[in-house]
Amino acid sequence: MNYKIIDDFLEKNLFYNIKNTLFNSEMPWFWRSKTTPNKKDSFYFTHSFYKDYKINSSLFEICIIPFLNQLNCLSLIEVRANLTVNRNKEYCSSYHTDYNDSRVTTSIFYLNNCDSETILFKKNPIKIKSKENRILIFDAVIDHSAIYKQNVDRRIILNFNYIKK
Repeated sequence: MNYKIIDDFLEKNLFYNIKNTLFNSEMPWFWRSKTTPNKKDSFYFTHSFYKDYKINSSLFEICIIPFLNQLNCLSLIEVRANLTVNRNKEYCSSYHTDYNDSRVTTSIFYLNNCDSETILFKKNPIKIKSKENRILIFDAVIDHSAIYKQNVDRRIILNFNYIKK
């Protein structure tokens, strides 16, 4: 399984600027009724930065540009922020791939510490803790899931899908 975890991915001032932007009470979030097609009770909120070959957010430059060189990105496919809220119970998304294309890389950037985890699954599941300023980079064809336990009021991640140089 091809994956990499990098802690302290962004320089601290840059990280906190992005975190403060996404955690701001004026941040525009949009409702999605389920995290994956098979999960009916797993609502969350999202903010689309890039999709369908275009920038969708005025916050793209502040929140996304700092990642592109470090991710060695040639071409973006989709970038969004995901926000899940504490529901006072553990729940799990279905295993899924964001894109079933071996040329695509998926990266998940964690904006806050919490007890939620991302699970990568091929033969043996690998659990990655949500830790602020950590990025998980993996082949988009690897099934993954999230376990939401949430000892915090909300969990925010940035989800990147792209083709590397």
